[in-house]
Amino acid sequence: MVQNHGKKKRAKQRAQRTGAGHQPSVTNTLHTHEPLPDMTVLSLVPHGAGRVLDLDLAARLVAACRAGCGPCQTSLAAKARQDRPTLAALAGVAFDLAPTAGVFASATTRDWAPLARDAKAQNSGIEALAAVEAMTDAQVSELLEDALDHWAAGGVPEEQIADMIKFVGTDGPDAAHAHAEPDTGLMEGMLPYVDGWQINHTLATRVVSAVWAGCASCQAELTPQVVDDRATLAGLAGAVFLTPAHTPLQETAAGPAARAWIEQAHGKFRTCGAEAVLRAVAELDEDDAEDLLEEALDLWDDSGAALAGAPAPAPGRPHGRPP
Repeated sequence: MVQNHGKKKRAKQRAQRTGAGHQPSVTNTLHTHEPLPDMTVLSLVPHGAGRVLDLDLAARLVAACRAGCGPCQTSLAAKARQDRPTLAALAGVAFDLAPTAGVFASATTRDWAPLARDAKAQNSGIEALAAVEAMTDAQVSELLEDALDHWAAGGVPEEQIADMIKFVGTDGPDAAHAHAEPDTGLMEGMLPYVDGWQINHTLATRVVSAVWAGCASCQAELTPQVVDDRATLAGLAGAVFLTPAHTPLQETAAGPAARAWIEQAHGKFRTCGAEAVLRAVAELDEDDAEDLLEEALDLWDDSGAALAGAPAPAPGRPHGRPP
């Protein structure tokens, strides 16, 4: 007997999805439902934690749901419950962009949905998958059932898939990655301002977050943009070198022009000489500007990450920036 409205609602959704009553049909007959949906998105989201996913199983199961075929769903769902990475990816796509799992979702799904959203934010599904692997068969059945209700209703809108892929990135050479970033407003408050210059705070935020994440490909893409944008370069360098707390360089590969700028900047924070030092960044040639950015990002890597609550590099681990 259905005990509450939530269970009744889920039972109704299951009946609509399977084409049966509340009690599922039991048969060994398996059909083919075409066309099979493209489930490539599952391999592009982090919830499977890099494990091999059975996209064919996922496609056949979703197709059976959309066709309302109870026998196929019963057979395929049993396989999906044993393939926890594929199940986690199916559920992750359904629930990671929603603010809540929905009032009619099971308690299992409501408890797991925040892990799905964290997986997207951190671009790591290790914790979300571990939780699925630790579930009992009854719990994983509830999670799968709630996810299939979502997929049976039409799945994931194309724009949601595009946003998800844009966020987690791909492995191709032109892929754009996303990393946990400091708030752009925080960067606006930290970078020194020069009257008449327009700092690209979004670019500054992205390059700093790539440094903290140790993502060489994003840094290789973003650092030339910062070198070309001297206002942004001056802001990033000024934030770490103008302060009296800056320790003069001891060992560095920076050229003499970049070293001279750094020494001139030391201690100029909130002085009348700060603006002239910052404007001098525009006079550096490209090699010297690259040297200055490299030294600045080393300090952002060391101290900026700790300031924003990002994990500091492990002892003995080289910085994540490319050589």
